[in-house]
Amino acid sequence: MTTNLRALVALALLAPLAGLGCAGHHRKTSQYDLGIYLKSQGKADEAEAAMRTSVAADPSDPTPREALAQMLYEKGWRSQAQQEWEKALASSSEDPAFYTGEDKPQRSPAWIADGIEAHKRAVAALVRLYTAQGDDATKGARWPEAAAAYKRVTELDQDSSAAWLGWAKAARKQADADNTYLAFRRCFDLLPKDPDVARYYGMAAYAQHRLNEAENGFRRYTVLKPDDAKGYNNEGTVLAEMGHFDESQASFDKALQIENNMFQALNGKGTAYYYQKRYDEARKMWAQVLDLAPDDPVATENMRTLVKMGY
Repeated sequence: MTTNLRALVALALLAPLAGLGCAGHHRKTSQYDLGIYLKSQGKADEAEAAMRTSVAADPSDPTPREALAQMLYEKGWRSQAQQEWEKALASSSEDPAFYTGEDKPQRSPAWIADGIEAHKRAVAALVRLYTAQGDDATKGARWPEAAAAYKRVTELDQDSSAAWLGWAKAARKQADADNTYLAFRRCFDLLPKDPDVARYYGMAAYAQHRLNEAENGFRRYTVLKPDDAKGYNNEGTVLAEMGHFDESQASFDKALQIENNMFQALNGKGTAYYYQKRYDEARKMWAQVLDLAPDDPVATENMRTLVKMGY
């Protein structure tokens, strides 16, 4: 074989690689491009080996690591893929300034552009993985696992209403009051037309003694569900605790218009009157409850309080 012929053969072998892997020409190793090429030829094991070599050559380069993660995922090795995507994410950003600085090696504009795209692909892949894990854990009532998965999604995508709602529900199932409140608070902003979100946000805020927020939640719920007496009762209860007695009585009256003998609303009206020192009216409300349900513990205890006070 002549020298010229050898040169032509070499060029023919390299030509297919030139259009594959937008970043190979500015990396320390051609193994990235080789891995992309081998993958296109259906040689999964050889492609993975080449990509691992590229990762080892520059562990801080997110592009080959993200490509390796995708290869592992396509081979069914999801746990390993997830780890590699997390590593790619840790070494990358959508902000070009992330890649510059005195403590970092000088990178070409093309290298940085590749890193930004690798970051975006890693985020999208991890969102899909963690969402699937959260959904699967929810189906199996594995609430700690579900909460952790959905929480990770919210860190990756702060506007994912499905993840925030999944985390909120999982936290509530675990009686995790702090995270239930935090998650439903975000859901309240992202899902303004969901009545259940409004109600649970109100309840979670109330449990945290955040009465203004609880009021906001319950008021939105009554707008979205105007035929539900429980919503007005919750609204009235919070308003009474805030000292807005006239407003609370109006809310209780709306509840009683829907359910004439709603014990909670009658008790609430009595309590609001009690706070206003209108003891006779409070007694009438609690007496009405006891006429309907002689063993009602709330009205019974409240009547005992009035007796002790001399009323």
